[in-house]
This record gives sequence, structure tokens and C-alpha cells, in this order.
Amino acid sequence: MPSKPPAAFGKTLRSLRESKGLTQAEVAERADLAVEAYGRIERGRVASPRGTTLTALARVLNVTTDQLLGVQPKAGHLVREQVAGFGDSGSTADLRRVMRRLQKLPPKAVRLLGMFLAALEK
Repeated sequence: MPSKPPAAFGKTLRSLRESKGLTQAEVAERADLAVEAYGRIERGRVASPRGTTLTALARVLNVTTDQLLGVQPKAGHLVREQVAGFGDSGSTADLRRVMRRLQKLPPKAVRLLGMFLAALEK
């Protein structure tokens, strides 16, 4: 359930979508939603989208579900979501070592790291 009221959640979605230069139809297609359903969510007509819908929207918009919901996560949670995208780029032990070091960073540093990683993906 979003921690923001539906209208505020919808405004967040719209802002994120527009910042990515996407149409409602593009987001809906990529998230495997009907365009009408996405439009209702963005207009604040859906009180609490399903978890799978939130996850799909976060993936399409390249943000965390916490960011979509307006939740201020702990630094370790942000780090886990960012490092999860590394996949098979290193051994499990290497990723654990990186995770331990990153979890000690303050939240602001983690957010900056996340922005840096997102910029590398573009």
C-alpha cells in the first residue's frame, strides 16, 4: 500500500514518467499493464496498486519501489537494490564484500552512488 495518498502517488508516477520522456502507453506496455489501468493509477483513481504492479512500474521507471512509495529506506536497503543489478559481474564473495562496505555509507552517499550507477546504464 502506498504511503502517499493516491493522488500524490499518481503525481510521482507522472513526474517520473515525464522525466524519462515516456508516454503512458509506453510505461503501461513495458510494465505489462493496460493503458487504461496505468492511467487510473496515475490519476489517483487506484488506492493501492498490487505489489507486482509497483515492482513493474519501479523497474520501468528505473527507481526503487521505496522511491515510488515515498518511503525513506535505510542505507543498506538502497545498497542491496543497487548492487542487485550487478548480476554475474563478480563472485558472490566479492559482492558480499562490496555490500558490507557500502552498507556503512550514509544514505546521501548511497543515493549519489545509485544516481551514478543509473547514469552508467544510459
